[in-house]
Amino acid sequence: MNRDQAIHRLNLVEGELAAAKFALARTIAQMDTDASLLTRTGLAFSDLRRASRTIETTFIVRIFAQFEAAVRDYWNTIKSTEPRMQDLLNGIAARNYMLPDWLFDAHLVREYRNDIVHQGDQIARLSFADCRSRLCRFLSQLPRDW
Repeated sequence: MNRDQAIHRLNLVEGELAAAKFALARTIAQMDTDASLLTRTGLAFSDLRRASRTIETTFIVRIFAQFEAAVRDYWNTIKSTEPRMQDLLNGIAARNYMLPDWLFDAHLVREYRNDIVHQGDQIARLSFADCRSRLCRFLSQLPRDW
C-alpha cells in the first residue's frame, strides 16, 4: 500500500455511504406507494428510518477501520510493534513532523469513533465528510511510498 492507495480507500468508503443513503432514501420513498415491500424481509419501516438516521455514524466506524489499516500498514514498515491507536498516531506524527492541528484532528475522529463503538453514541458530532477530510489530511503527510 502507499499513501495514494490509502487515501483512495477512504474515498471509496465515501462512495459506499452515498450509495447506501441513496438506496435507503429510495426504499423509504417507495414505502409510501407500496407498504408491502418489507413484508418478505422481516424488516419494519422503523428499521429503515433508524438506519437512515444512523448511517453516517455507521460509516464513520467503517472509514476509521480503513484509516487504521493504512496507518498500521505504514507503521509495520518502520517497527514491528503493535501500539494502541492513540500511541500509533502520536508516533507517526512525531516521525513525520506533522502539524499538531492535524494530529489533533485525527485524534478527534478516533475519539468520536470510540464513542460510537464503545458507548453507542449516535449523535453526530462530526459529519462523515469532516471525518474523511481529517483522516485524509493525516494520511497526506505520510511518505508517498512505504
